[in-house]
Amino acid sequence: MFDDHDVTDDWNLTAGWEQAINNNPSSKRIINNGLISYWLFQGMGNDALTKTSALVTPFENSLTANNIWELKAFDKPLNDFNDWHYELTTTPKVVVLDTRTHRWRNETNFNEPSGLLDWKRLTELEASLLSHNQVIIVSPAPVFGVKSIEAIQALFNMCGQPLMVDVENWMAHEGSAKKLLDTFRRTETPNETLILSGDVHYSFCFSVQKRFGDHPNRVWQLTASGIKNEFPRKLINILDKLDSILYGPKSPLNFFTKRWHMEVDKHKTIGEGQKYLVSDSAISLITLEQGNLARYQLIHGDGLLTEFDLEQRKSLNNVKVNTQN
Repeated sequence: MFDDHDVTDDWNLTAGWEQAINNNPSSKRIINNGLISYWLFQGMGNDALTKTSALVTPFENSLTANNIWELKAFDKPLNDFNDWHYELTTTPKVVVLDTRTHRWRNETNFNEPSGLLDWKRLTELEASLLSHNQVIIVSPAPVFGVKSIEAIQALFNMCGQPLMVDVENWMAHEGSAKKLLDTFRRTETPNETLILSGDVHYSFCFSVQKRFGDHPNRVWQLTASGIKNEFPRKLINILDKLDSILYGPKSPLNFFTKRWHMEVDKHKTIGEGQKYLVSDSAISLITLEQGNLARYQLIHGDGLLTEFDLEQRKSLNNVKVNTQN
């Protein structure tokens, strides 16, 4: 699925950004060219032309008799197209989210970050998760991010500078955050949900459960980012320690986060120099056993592997089994 780096940085981050771009023909052309390229080389294959075929005829009509492309004629059907997201009826089911063109805009303050999905798409997502034992969600930006970094982003947003630190995390918008968290707290959601994400230039592994009540369902946030980009290592180590100190399991600061009703466990890497956040560029390797997460590894460019410790999940499952017995 596309994200901002596939088209242009900060793509639709705020309603004000959208308004400024739409009023600039050159900027609008850049975005539409990016969407056309994505549709031609990726989008049509994602859904096997189930819905993306609707764009074939207007695209062909934009080629004139003189073999000149008049792409302006294709802009309207392209921008009106609302089905970039798609699902795969595999086991586990795969739900791929378009978090760029279905934004929940702030209509009172155009400088405020937009929600990554609007109400309609969040409701559709909720319906997609029900009645499945396991589901894989592809969300370009992590749903459950690093709290200390999100707190810094919130400070910049309060100062009116959301674009400076890319304030486009799920928790930045009150409405979308509440709807999404309420969805994951429902008892009908899958027993195991894997969220695959990138975007943030560092990698991590979090597991999430409902904090209150008997709710065995678990959400895994698996983030691998990026293949080339890296977060400054000294800075990420500082933020890693800061997050552990400020937002530890017993920290009162957790009361002030939107996801207070969800218990987020961070998983360290295995081996020397254990850490929660990995800044080395990598691509992830995820191993499933009967649809459940068995291993989460990072493959680095130098051939080395980093693996996250998932044993905490196993011990929690054992407690549940013993309790039931």
